[in-house]
Formats: sequence, structure tokens, C-alpha cells
Amino acid sequence: AMLEEAAETSLKAQMQLGFLYANQAQPHLNDKPKGLALIEKAYRGGSGEAAYYYSRIVARTDPQASKEAMSFAVAQGFSKALLAAAKTSGSTQGSAELYLRAARSGDPAAMYEYANGLLIRKYKPTLTGFAHPAEVEALAWFSLASEQGNGLATTEVGNLKGVVVDLARRGTSLDEVKRRVQEVPAEDLWQEQLDEH
Repeated sequence: AMLEEAAETSLKAQMQLGFLYANQAQPHLNDKPKGLALIEKAYRGGSGEAAYYYSRIVARTDPQASKEAMSFAVAQGFSKALLAAAKTSGSTQGSAELYLRAARSGDPAAMYEYANGLLIRKYKPTLTGFAHPAEVEALAWFSLASEQGNGLATTEVGNLKGVVVDLARRGTSLDEVKRRVQEVPAEDLWQEQLDEH
């Protein structure tokens, strides 16, 4: 009853109640049309997260609606949508930008994937001023992902210990590099503000 009341004004509550009705979460309330309608309402109300889940649920039955919802979720910056879009992007630059957006939103899987792309020279680093900027930036992202429990990233941090030594010789700390890679450049912020209006 409380969730029903909250769903009247909260997009998050609409989505969560929709999950229950659509049998996407326990306890299953077995009213899939009502559940899907609630999730869609949250998506249409502006929730990127709800748009992502709506897209996944209707993918087989309504591919066009699924595509539109996923595009909305990506535009809203929902990290799971950014990850999904990065994996299916037809361009290297497109996938790099999507992984970087998701990484900057705090998604450890995106941090790991973006760092890997840097390490194998698939993606261009955003850092400058280092002899090996790709390795330095990859280490920063692996370190950030590791701090959030990504075990694969922890292994990579260990593999890149030499980069830490090189940073220390230059008088730069890994923490400083981690702060730098997470910063969204001013021109990107400006573009995001234009996109919103």
C-alpha cells in the first residue's frame, strides 16, 4: 500500500512497483500489463533507469519502442544503458565515449572496459603530459574500479605497478590522476547542458 501511494508521485516507486507487477522482482504480483504500464509511466516521466528496463522488457515484442527507450536511457546517462550501447556501438570512438561517460558516472564495469581499451590502444587517452598517457589513465580507471570491488581491475592494478613508480618519480600521485580522469571537461559539460535544452 505504501509503495502504491509513493508510485503516484515518485518515478522510482512507479518503476519498483512495476517490477513487482511484471514479475521482475519478488514478490511477484502477476499483473504483467499493469507492471509494464507502470515502468513505461516512469520512463515517460523522465527516468533513464526505467527507460532502460522498459527497453529490455519490450525488446522482443516491440523492437522500435525498445530502441527508443534505450536511446532515451543513454541520453539520460543511465550507466547500464551506456554500457549496453558501448558494447553494440558500430564505432570505436562511439564506444570509447559511451564507456567513458559510464565510467565517469561511477560504473566499475565501464571503468574496467574503458581502461582495457586504453591499454590495448583501442581508445585514445584523455590525459596529456605523460610519456605513456594510455597506461597512466588505464591504471587510474583500473584503480577506481578496483576500489569498487572489481576483481579483474584489481589484478590489472597489480600488473601496472611500474606505472605507479614512474608517477612517483614525476612527483604525481595516483590519487591526483584518478581525480583528473573523473573530471568532465568544461566543453563536455557545456554540450550536455545544450543537449538538455
